[in-house]
Amino acid sequence: QLMLGMILVLLVGISFFLSNNYSYSAITILILGLVLMGSFLIHEMSHKFFALRNGYSAEFRVNSMGVLLTFFSIFLPLKIIAPGAVMISGSPSNSTLGKIALAGPVSNIILGLFSLFILASFSITSELFAIISTTAYINGILAAFNLLPFSIIDGKKVYNWNKYIWIFSFIFCISFIFVVSNII
Repeated sequence: QLMLGMILVLLVGISFFLSNNYSYSAITILILGLVLMGSFLIHEMSHKFFALRNGYSAEFRVNSMGVLLTFFSIFLPLKIIAPGAVMISGSPSNSTLGKIALAGPVSNIILGLFSLFILASFSITSELFAIISTTAYINGILAAFNLLPFSIIDGKKVYNWNKYIWIFSFIFCISFIFVVSNII
């Protein structure tokens, strides 16, 4: 199931960078698709491993509607990446559930910060700069989107657990995106 989700996310990523008139080479488009897929994988596995660390069984499961939305996103201008989610067995407390939910967006921000560190620390080609800065941006967007406090996405669980942590996390993500946008 995870492989299906990863392939769909890869295809959405490739279609996004193909359809938005970026002047990237074919290899750069493939790399950015792989970056999006890897960021998605790390996000979902962060939920899983944090749940396991807290004594809960967890595994990624596709969702029929999410698979369809993600699949159609390959062909449409609006991109939705929601092929499934990590499902947790048992009944964790609001606090534990909020922390498990926060693990995904935090992993994306760590990836984004690592990308900025690379940009600040090394002299790189313009194509590599585009890939790494876009990696930071992708991860900022994934973190912020997943922190929206709606429906079944991570933000709602974080908000229900601790509104102050949710506010801090969301503002941090938006600020991160703003900083990265000014670098790109």
